[in-house]
Amino acid sequence: MDTPSKLDKLFLHFFDTHFIADKGSAVETKPFQDEMRLATRLAVASAQTVYIPASSYFESPLCRQILGDLSELIPLGIIALSGSSVNLDEFLRERQDESFYRKDSAQHNWYRAQHDALSLPPYLRRRQSATRDVASHWDKSVSNETLARMLRDAAGCPIHELEHRLERVPRELGRLAFIPDHVYEILDLGKEISLVHARLRSVINEGYFGSYAKDLGAGVVVDLRYLACDFFMPSYDRNLSYARMVRYLRTRGRLEELTRCDQGRLLQLGDDPEWQQAIHSAVSYVGHGNLTGHAAGASVLCVAAAQVEFSVVTRRLTSEFGEGSTVYLDGRARYAMKFMDPENGTPWYVAGLPFQGQVDATHEIDRFNNALKPTLILMVGMCMGMPKRKLPVGTVVVPNEVVTFDHQRVTDEGTKYRPHGDRVDNGLYQLARILSSREFGYKVVADKALASASVKIENTNAEVVKTIEAAFPDAAAFDMEGWGFYRAGDGLQCLWVKAVADNAEAQSATFDGRADKHCVQSDATCNALDFAVALVREYLAAKPLDSI
Repeated sequence: MDTPSKLDKLFLHFFDTHFIADKGSAVETKPFQDEMRLATRLAVASAQTVYIPASSYFESPLCRQILGDLSELIPLGIIALSGSSVNLDEFLRERQDESFYRKDSAQHNWYRAQHDALSLPPYLRRRQSATRDVASHWDKSVSNETLARMLRDAAGCPIHELEHRLERVPRELGRLAFIPDHVYEILDLGKEISLVHARLRSVINEGYFGSYAKDLGAGVVVDLRYLACDFFMPSYDRNLSYARMVRYLRTRGRLEELTRCDQGRLLQLGDDPEWQQAIHSAVSYVGHGNLTGHAAGASVLCVAAAQVEFSVVTRRLTSEFGEGSTVYLDGRARYAMKFMDPENGTPWYVAGLPFQGQVDATHEIDRFNNALKPTLILMVGMCMGMPKRKLPVGTVVVPNEVVTFDHQRVTDEGTKYRPHGDRVDNGLYQLARILSSREFGYKVVADKALASASVKIENTNAEVVKTIEAAFPDAAAFDMEGWGFYRAGDGLQCLWVKAVADNAEAQSATFDGRADKHCVQSDATCNALDFAVALVREYLAAKPLDSI
């Protein structure tokens, strides 16, 4: 069992000057600065070590001012600076070079100023280069066209040769720091609207903060209000929820104590068993990349392809999670319904597809993924059971591989299909297999294959059915979007979860028959969603081995 304790490491991102720049005049307000000060105090009282980028310390007057109020803790090593240079002397010297920051720029002048070495926090050298990591994140955002779409949406008009201009940025920067001001020069966006600059800063900050959090193996402070960020905040350890800790302090009348107590008392709070229990309730693990576990800041993209699936999923989530809200993405190009799971505070974004089929599934899911950057991507709904399998209606299927039969060749001898497929082997599938052994009110199949093609089947003797059963007898289910879904989710934590609604029987021609069919489809989709919700909650509740 988990034992309540202080966190190991927290990384404070919010002192970064480029991050602060997005906040506009709010930076000068008392509520903004109070939240920054309180979040810092919470971090110091809740973690063994609090890390801050050395650049934030030298470039942000707010950072130096807030840390100045905690000067007695500096020699104890509770607050530490971090950077890629060998030591702080070398860090300062490198940034005084005009090939790193432009001469007479604000950054260049900061590093040329004299600094009292005796009052500086301890310094930890990073193993990786933040500049290289930011460049890698930039290249990825350019190659998948995320950045180009964001900038066009922000500008509201075409930007001449945008892709080519974005591609050349890392090369033309040379030894210059990968910061927004230098990127603006290369892109020649000085006259563009401020939202374009904000989008650029977000992409750079996401790569920069992710580089530090990963290298340090640290969590971050989440659920901030004035200091909230508009991009995905990477994290590699337990996060501290600012909102939950403030709520705890208020309900116990201790908020004023944390705000005004001296530095010695601040450390004592961290050793208080009641405080550690509060931390225990206000933290959560984050899954990132190949890591799995709790996910503060995690989100779920739930794709329901057909209209009946979308209607059933949104009604069921409204019943279980409460009223949802409509949100728009990509400059109002796409819409989704947002729900919040009351059990763990995780947002679910439910999206439909305008048309069914492989191509639309790949295209639309890719667009939603780029806009939302969800932790988990699910396709939930109903499917066809392969006739020879005779699976009961309502059986939930989670495939271990997916095979497409879209490759067709029309000959004098009829239509020939050439199947090709992939294994589905990610952490989410492995967890689904474990979960499938539990008791549900329906059968769960998690060790068979899915066949997929952009064709609607309403005939058990159809040629494609015979071909699938002959060429790939391990297939248990069929649908029209599964292959496209996994193409769009390649390399991500994604899972297809659908329940059998029929076994390729023809649709009824009567009104009553169609109504009965609709009820069966609704029930099947409910089963799939029930399993999906249980799976997500299990994913968020799982703990890393070293925490047990």
